[in-house]
Amino acid sequence: MHEGRTLTPEEEITFREKALDSAIEEVDRELQKVGSSTYTKGKPTNKVDLTVIVGKKDIDANDKAKFLTPVNITVHKRDMSRIVYSGLNLLDKRIMGFNKGELSVWSGSNGCGKSSLLSQLAIEAINSNNKVALYSGELRADRVLNWLHLQCAGKRNAIGTQYENYYIVSEEIRDRINRWLEGKLYIYNNEYSSKVEAVVMAVKECIEQSNIDVVIIDNLMSLDLTSVTGERYEKQTSLVLALTELCKIKNVVIHFITHPRKTMTFLRKNDISGTADITNAADNVFLVHRCNTDFKRSIKEYLGIKDDNSLLRYDNVIEVCKNRDLGISDEFIGLYFEKESKRFLNTPNEIKHYKWEEDKDGFITNITDERVPFN
Repeated sequence: MHEGRTLTPEEEITFREKALDSAIEEVDRELQKVGSSTYTKGKPTNKVDLTVIVGKKDIDANDKAKFLTPVNITVHKRDMSRIVYSGLNLLDKRIMGFNKGELSVWSGSNGCGKSSLLSQLAIEAINSNNKVALYSGELRADRVLNWLHLQCAGKRNAIGTQYENYYIVSEEIRDRINRWLEGKLYIYNNEYSSKVEAVVMAVKECIEQSNIDVVIIDNLMSLDLTSVTGERYEKQTSLVLALTELCKIKNVVIHFITHPRKTMTFLRKNDISGTADITNAADNVFLVHRCNTDFKRSIKEYLGIKDDNSLLRYDNVIEVCKNRDLGISDEFIGLYFEKESKRFLNTPNEIKHYKWEEDKDGFITNITDERVPFN
């Protein structure tokens, strides 16, 4: 009934359509209140805006001056308390550590040591009283932790097995390391989701709830980007821009691993897989090289170095392709690899103790018969 009479079939359809439109508009208003990024007016969609997830806010141009004169520009001095050091002496000397608020992109061929190097950076950050959130899309959390146990334990605590290059750590040492890492290291649970919006939101929440200083995302290829608007490269650009924004908003260091395209020549920055926006948006770009036969041949051909060049004696090399802060590029940092502990060393016989080995007074408690090298 309507206004005292029965509606015709046509009027009934029109009445129901208006009621449905009214209900849709009400849903739209409610979704706008909560900032939904997975809904467009009148119908649901599976596309997301990652910048909304990280909390990016549009800048009102009317509130900003178009140009600044020298006396109006605030000079920000380098805040040493915002720096997270790598523990790799030459790298820290070159770039002065990693600044909070910056995104570092890492790449390199399969087996070059990217993931191992980033897990060591996590330990170094924790050892300097920082908290770390780590996403490893290709490894279960327990395998990530096993790797970290070896790197924390060091060669002197690694136990060989019947399998070549396979070492373990005793239960006692694992327990001590776990107690040290508790409340400082947060490893993402891959069973939760691999969808990029879920991972980014989980990282953001972990930063907020646990006061995270360093985030490691390993790697681009393991993230499900199907829900992000755009074509393949547009999706990748959206992710990198969102991570860049997250760095700044939350004042954290983010390390992000991406694979290179296959190349038959010496690996360069332009070989990093995906859009050039990945390296353009990043504050730092690094390539990790394994000093195998192919690398030695390629570097001789590409850079024209001789057989007596010091780069050829290392196990791995970090190439600094871009450092926006200091303008450093084309720098090569040589490292030695310790197979028993999976550690990267500054010198062939370097011995490093992490804080899990200290007693309440700060003394190392498990030294046996080590010989401290004097150089």
